[in-house]
Amino acid sequence: MLRFVRAVSLWVAVVGFAIGIYCSAANAGTLVTAINPATGNTYYLLEADTWTASQAEAVALGGNLVTVNDQVENDWVFSTFGDGGTRNLWIGLNDASVEGDFVWVSGETSGYRNWAGPEPNNYLGLEDYVQFYPFEFGNAWNDSQDDGWGITGAIYGVVEVAPIPEPNTALLLGIGLSALAVRRENR
Repeated sequence: MLRFVRAVSLWVAVVGFAIGIYCSAANAGTLVTAINPATGNTYYLLEADTWTASQAEAVALGGNLVTVNDQVENDWVFSTFGDGGTRNLWIGLNDASVEGDFVWVSGETSGYRNWAGPEPNNYLGLEDYVQFYPFEFGNAWNDSQDDGWGITGAIYGVVEVAPIPEPNTALLLGIGLSALAVRRENR
């Protein structure tokens, strides 16, 4: 029985520590936090930076730059974080690995695209990262360089993080698995 108590105590401590790190990291470098009622996911607006730095911050927050799956999500992201149509926003779409083959950094396979006018045009052969470009195109997309060169205004990353299980659910699962392990050990 003592083994069981030690195992449960250790598990609870590890889960509590991980949740504490997640919660404190969720506030670093973020300007706005919102939950999309349609997806249940949490979204963060990051401080302005390059696409690659924004993606690194997204990973530190437990997610990726947003994968836009449909027009509804596109409109929600833009209306929530676009500051009335005046803010450039990085999203997770890029063709950095293979020119012209745009993929979501999250690995999701959404085929939704909302290109503006003549985009993507890979201007000067240097544009691999995708952003909302409100000054010219409203909530439509533009391909851009990593540092946003040539774009009017700074570009802010939008991070998407799927919900993590409630601590109570995780705790119950851990206790159940620990009890099962102890029971097997005692046989």
